Amino acid sequence: MKLKRSIRIALYITAITVLLTALIATGIWADNEAKQQECRGISVVIENADSSSFITKENIMRELNNLGIHPEGRRFSQINTLDIERQLNKIDFLENAECVMINNSRLEIRVAQIVPVMRVFDGNSSYYVNGSGKRIVANSLFHNDVPVVSGHFDANYSPARLIPLARYVESSAELRKFVSMINVVDSNNVFIVPSIMGHVINIGRPEAFDNKFAKLKEFYTKVMPDKGWMYYDTISVKYNHQVVATRRVKAVKTVVDWRELSDEEADDEQTMTMSDTSRVKGSATEVKPVAAEPKPQTKPQASPRPAAATKPADKPAKSQADNKVSKAFKTN
Repeated sequence: MKLKRSIRIALYITAITVLLTALIATGIWADNEAKQQECRGISVVIENADSSSFITKENIMRELNNLGIHPEGRRFSQINTLDIERQLNKIDFLENAECVMINNSRLEIRVAQIVPVMRVFDGNSSYYVNGSGKRIVANSLFHNDVPVVSGHFDANYSPARLIPLARYVESSAELRKFVSMINVVDSNNVFIVPSIMGHVINIGRPEAFDNKFAKLKEFYTKVMPDKGWMYYDTISVKYNHQVVATRRVKAVKTVVDWRELSDEEADDEQTMTMSDTSRVKGSATEVKPVAAEPKPQTKPQASPRPAAATKPADKPAKSQADNKVSKAFKTN
């Protein structure tokens, strides 16, 4: 019995080996036959053509021609598909490119256009950056509504460091409306310019976003309605367990006589981008997130006659800034 069982196992293994060998041999033969065929044309497939498309099949064919890639009429054995992929992946507006042979003796090129996560303004240059840090120079043919970043970048501090922050902002419809621009002063001082006029927000390093925006929300709801939206020019949430607000060094002009101005008044970039340590000594005030300072006492005005008794004033209506914060952070 043991002998018969051993024979059956041996025959079974032999049959499987022969079958696998035949399949491999058939595959090799078919592959060799396919490689001996001539390429009859190129098929271009744009995988993400539905997302603000700015490239076409004609663009890809033009790039192939510029690169000197002409596979038509050549045997597939003479076509290096990996080299074609490598050259196409160098093109700035392509996220990815694949090149394969298909059944009807055609070469299929599948490409995905770049999907930017932010737009960078660095001096006189402007470009988009995708999720892997690849850049595409901004031009009139392509526009995408993504977070805007300004600053000076180099090999030591590249725009890719801001990708997590840009993704965090882009993931929330409320934050997309709230964040007007991201300004990078240095690696430890990244500022957010909100759509609410009057101040900027220093988040420090681009990390721990949940904690930092939670502190900002608390400060907005507990302190700013009491102190006023023009009282501080910088709100810093870069430090652990605290919010540091810097009082305004100079007043914001809220009413402007157009007759006194030229065609355009320059923005006060120094106030928007200076760090906490560069302020006038004694101007920084540390504020706990949950505690609001009492309103300052005002000197009573002289009256020619005794004032009549009046009812307590009603609670003032929410300002336009309060309404923006309510929408951005879903507060009541």
